Amino acid sequence: MRAGVAKRALAEAAGVLERIAPSKPSQPVLAQIRLEALEGGLGFRATNGEIDLELQVPAEVEGSGAALVPAALFGQLVRSLPSEYAELRLTPEGLELEGGRFATRIA
Repeated sequence: MRAGVAKRALAEAAGVLERIAPSKPSQPVLAQIRLEALEGGLGFRATNGEIDLELQVPAEVEGSGAALVPAALFGQLVRSLPSEYAELRLTPEGLELEGGRFATRIA
């Protein structure tokens, strides 16, 4: 899966999802965001066990795939991107996030 998306839209979604996903959950999976390639965008889902939130962000998506990523880490990384455009790639090694001269992998 590969997706190109506006940083602003991605950062707004990550910020909202971070507020839903607890930072110190009773179950570790609750601190994760589910990211999924959809037709025409990226789908995100977070829950705290009581509230479920699903968002879709417009993006240029190629391929399919889904991943769980730590909500707090993902939000911090997206906000730190130096460019206005982000590229996400799902590989067997993890989720790669790139923007401008910045690139990282969440394994």
